[in-house]
Parts: sequence; C-alpha cells; structure tokens
Amino acid sequence: MIGIGLATILVSAILAIYLLALRKVASSQFGLAAGSSLPALTPDDRTRYLDLAQTMGVKMIRFDLDWNAIQHGSESSYDWGPRDAVVQAASDRGISILADIAYTPPWARPAGTTDKYPPTNVSDYGTFCGLAARRYVPMGVHAFEVWNEPNTASFFMPSPDVVKYTQMLKACYTAIKAVDPAATVVTGGTAPAGSYDDSGSASTVNPINWLQGIYANGGGGYFDAVGHHPYSFPYDPSTVATWSAWYQMFGTSPNLRSVMVAHGDGDKQIWATEWGAPTDGPAGSGAVSEATQAAQLARAFSMWQTYPWAGPLFVYDFRDNGTNPASVEDFFGLVRHDWSPKPAYRAYQAAAHA
Repeated sequence: MIGIGLATILVSAILAIYLLALRKVASSQFGLAAGSSLPALTPDDRTRYLDLAQTMGVKMIRFDLDWNAIQHGSESSYDWGPRDAVVQAASDRGISILADIAYTPPWARPAGTTDKYPPTNVSDYGTFCGLAARRYVPMGVHAFEVWNEPNTASFFMPSPDVVKYTQMLKACYTAIKAVDPAATVVTGGTAPAGSYDDSGSASTVNPINWLQGIYANGGGGYFDAVGHHPYSFPYDPSTVATWSAWYQMFGTSPNLRSVMVAHGDGDKQIWATEWGAPTDGPAGSGAVSEATQAAQLARAFSMWQTYPWAGPLFVYDFRDNGTNPASVEDFFGLVRHDWSPKPAYRAYQAAAHA
C-alpha cells in the first residue's frame, strides 16, 4: 500500500503536470498574423519586428508563403530566400510558424489575371504545397493553411468557388501529408460575409455555408483544423448577432462548430488565423480608438481561452502598414508605423504573460 505521504506527493505531481499542460495550451493560443509584411522587411526591421513580438509573448506567427512571389518567373524558377529568413529568425526566438500557401504565379493562372485567381490546374498548386513542405518541415514548420479568405472574390477571383477550392484543399493536404503525416493542415481562413444563407452578393459566401460546401464536395477528410477570421470591429467580439463572424463560430444556428460536429469533426479545432481592429481610417471603415482596440483584444483572448475547441488566435496586424488616414488597412497594428507601442501591445503582453 502506498503511504499517505507518497500518495499526496504523487497527486501533487500529477496536478502540477496537468496545470503545466493547461498553461502550455493557453500560451500556444497567442498568435500573430503578419500577412505579406515580414518577408519584405529589411534585416534590421525584421529583427526589430520579431524581437518586439517575442517580448510581447507571441508563440506562433502566420505569414504568407506566397507562391506567386516564390515561383513568379516560371515553373522552374524559385526564390525562397526571404521566406527562409523569416522561418529561421522566428525559430531562433522559439516562435513557430503557420505558413499560408496562397496566390498564383502568372504561368499557373489565366492570362491577364491577378495572383488572387486560383490556378488553372489544381495539380500545380498541389505540387507547390509538396515543395513547400519538403523545404520547411525540416526547418520546423508543421502547420500550413490552404489559401486566404477563399470565400470572397477579393482573394478568390472572379468569384468564390467552393468546388474549385475543395479540389485545391485535397491536393494540398495530400501533398503535405506525404511529407509530414503529423502536420496540421488548416482550411483557408474565411472572411466575415453576412449571416448564414445570406445570398445578397455573388462576391462572398458566408463562412458557415462555405464550410458546408467543403463537406458537400468531399473535403471533410482533408483538413485538421478549420480556419476562420472572426472579425467583428467596430463591435466587441462579445456581441451577440447573427452577422458576427465571431458569434458564428458557436452561437448561431447553424454555426461552424455545429457543422463540424454534424460531420464527425467535433474533435478538430477552429484556428482564428486573423482577428483584430483598426485604429484609424476613413468614415464608415469601422475604426475604433486605440483604447477600444486594447480592450477588445483583452476580451477576445479572455473569451478565446474558455472555448474547448479553440486553437491559436492570430491577431492582425503587428505594425501599422503606414500613416494614411484614407486607408483603414494602414492601422491594424499593435504598434504604430514608427514602432511605438499602442495600448493593445501592452494588453496582448499582459494576456500572454498572465
């Protein structure tokens, strides 16, 4: 029989391990969405960016593994260097990577189109996914996202096509898993697009309808997590509304979680691969004050950590892209363009180190 003292020690040890695991899960949720900005920075600015992000408490960075930039010239030309530098620099700081494989080079898309068109031949995309995995898995990358906001015409031209997208998802998943069976493959993060069954625009598909479309086209076995962008600005993420991309994850009927559960994927997570709020921009753009941005960020992480199905939450963006008040896209940063921290930087740091 184990003595009372030894039993107490064992229970305490088990509890300590359990609490450590909980802390590890919680800390791993602190992500940052960098988009295309990181590979374009000078070495000095990249160092400054990543040092500040590390100090803030970032555990994972999502950035564009831009097929168009890497293989722009031809099917046989490659420029991996800027992305290699980002992956290595993040790894040196203990920050993991979610590589968003997106955007089509000229030779792989219809003539006269932009990189936001899907590839003419799905197999070309699958081939690139395999090449990316073979290059970056040995460098410590084990999470890949399949495109960005494919439910909108802005990123899937000329209009969102869930049949074509699901073909791309299958091709990419299969190629990545052939390299790294343990990799996490995430569906392309869906942008907010009205309420469920809202067919008011041909240029967007509601995220819940989009996920149903992936399942309807046989994509259920070809992802490990669902990507989503639960933006709600200028409203707080706690807002209860059928149009809220945050609330659509769990509160509407149906919702992303209920669709996943109905298809036997209740054990898979939702990864919020972009979320945030801008602090300036033209009238009607949804900009909030810097104080409100900080308060919403704190509330978002507080709520996020209560969801048992939640993966990482990637805050967009880290640094303001510019200073033009006519462009809301210039002001999503947690630090200003001059690198000075906004209140949201401190709010993130407080949440990550709590």
